[in-house]
Amino acid sequence: YVSNLNHSDRKPDSQKELKELIVDAKFSDIEVYPPRLGHLYTEFTPKNGSIYFGLNHIKHVGKNECKKIEDLCNETDLSDYCWMDVLTKIIYKAKLNKRSVIALISVGAFNGNKNKLDRQRMLYEYDSWRDLTSREQECIATMKDEFSEEDTLSSCISQMINVMKINSRRITTVLDIKNVLDNPPYELKDNIPFLAQNETQYLSYSLTCSKTDAFDINFSSSLCREIAKGTITGKTRLAAQISTIRLYKTKRGKNPGQLMAFVTAEDSSGELDSITVFPECYDKHKDVLVEGNTVLMTGEISKRENTSLIVDTVSQL
Repeated sequence: YVSNLNHSDRKPDSQKELKELIVDAKFSDIEVYPPRLGHLYTEFTPKNGSIYFGLNHIKHVGKNECKKIEDLCNETDLSDYCWMDVLTKIIYKAKLNKRSVIALISVGAFNGNKNKLDRQRMLYEYDSWRDLTSREQECIATMKDEFSEEDTLSSCISQMINVMKINSRRITTVLDIKNVLDNPPYELKDNIPFLAQNETQYLSYSLTCSKTDAFDINFSSSLCREIAKGTITGKTRLAAQISTIRLYKTKRGKNPGQLMAFVTAEDSSGELDSITVFPECYDKHKDVLVEGNTVLMTGEISKRENTSLIVDTVSQL
């Protein structure tokens, strides 16, 4: 798997190839984990029976940025860095470009043992960091040899104001930046849709969670992987996000020419590509059978193919 994952960028649709390989690995009970401070590898790397996502395969993270991070990893252990360490000793020191920083924060690459900050909070603070002048950034970056988890960008700005000469016009702007940090206009807590959407955007597949995890799915009796492995029989209920829909016009039956659908859906366990929606059911539920939608499908496992779901009803989650 590792070799195929690392060569996925040679395929015409590298993102599609990545997703298919990750789903296949999960089906074989091999977990693919997102990058973290203690596991920043340029390429996909196997560790203890699992695989860690390679930075070079994150959308908007180029080879130059990967080399900078690799050099830092060779110099020092980054696993216990807190957020202010990340901001000053990785992002600032390595001069990482904006697009790569946003992508890395969005997939959790800068989270670790001592940085449990929400990704939304880090993205928000990174915006404020960029509003500081290079001189102000340098003052904060050289303020301490080691930052602690208690240090925040706001508290560091307060310390900077006390030790650095700032003219009267600029001080107003700096205080505004601090105020924005202390009083954000919206909640900066991560949620499942935010995490799933960002990981799908930058990694091609959400490794941390699935959009279905945001719902109370106790009424769901099966997972995609269970059906795909043929371990479910009879009637079942599946909560999943629709990945793709292929429409097909029937040629036989009572009313030839009607539309039916072949659906691929995914949840946190993996992907199921053998979901069949016959014409009568498709006509009733076509409004919710939309790619990207999260639905509850009830139906029965096919007696001919025990890895296929025949859908009776579909409802919006």
